[in-house]
Amino acid sequence: MMHVGKQGSKCPSLHVHGCQMPQVTEIKYLGDIISIDGKNTKNIKDRICKGHGIINQIMNMLRTLNFGNLTVEMALLLRNSMLLNGILTNSEVWFGLSQKDLSTLENLDKYFLTNFLTVPRTVPEVALYLELGVLPISTIIMGRRLNYLHSIIKSPKDGMLYRVFITQWLYPCNGDWTQQVKSDLADLGLDSSLQWLESKSKLTFKQIIKKSLSEFTLKKLLKKKDLSKKLANLSYNELKTQEYLLNRELTFDEKKMIFKFRTRMADYKENFRGLNPSTICPLCKLHFDSQNFALQCPIIKKEIKGSDTDISDIYDDVISLKSVKLLSKVTVIRTKLMKQLNGIDM
Repeated sequence: MMHVGKQGSKCPSLHVHGCQMPQVTEIKYLGDIISIDGKNTKNIKDRICKGHGIINQIMNMLRTLNFGNLTVEMALLLRNSMLLNGILTNSEVWFGLSQKDLSTLENLDKYFLTNFLTVPRTVPEVALYLELGVLPISTIIMGRRLNYLHSIIKSPKDGMLYRVFITQWLYPCNGDWTQQVKSDLADLGLDSSLQWLESKSKLTFKQIIKKSLSEFTLKKLLKKKDLSKKLANLSYNELKTQEYLLNRELTFDEKKMIFKFRTRMADYKENFRGLNPSTICPLCKLHFDSQNFALQCPIIKKEIKGSDTDISDIYDDVISLKSVKLLSKVTVIRTKLMKQLNGIDM
């Protein structure tokens, strides 16, 4: 037996077959850990542990199975089917989630996304969502809650589930699940009347939620993007996987390289300067070690003589194959020269 909530009021002693039920501080029920303090901390911690195991499985699959130029699509598919479904089981009924709980789950997701793209974890989080066209976990949970709300409203009115729901809906207390879904509907600009909700079919409601979540998320992400200098050259009109990541003519390594340049995560000191002073190019000593001078460096230009040095379209919606191949060549040459400069055997 477990009493959840304030300890001022105790639950009465319960007996089974003449024996008093023992008091416990937590219990696992249908995959969720329910704690005596009513918080989600232990449940989230359990899901994070499970998530790390799933990520290891996914990364092993991506390494051992040759998905070729379909690696991005497969990684996103495995994220949805294995990682998200694995750690978000029952999330539609969770209540009282704190911002810390959501941040913990989203940090796990970021860990996976940065690992499969092999970029530093200092990459702007907003860039991962905007470039890959995926929803953050907090928004995914919101969508699951609202779809579950609709299923409850459509359930038999004399059923126990609906009767408990309608009582909480009409006579809410602070922190109730119904308070959360009302807030979700308000955030998405949707009608919270039971009449409107019940008038929608399951398919229609899911389509409304999907569209609303995408628009809501895009607005939030664009506000964060405007605060990041690294993403100043990029623009987005909708939340979708960027074309270059789906291009069948590009290798997975080339897609990762373009992602790094678009988000200023390429291996140039200026991209990771922070509060430190600017660093001069170690190859020519004539300009800052910036990706903006990737093709202007005299040492690099000498190696790629005769090539067009305009690759400004890497920040556009459509990137030419010529720019990708040229930038890939530059990256290989620079890596080789840097290793020679640092005395690393090739």
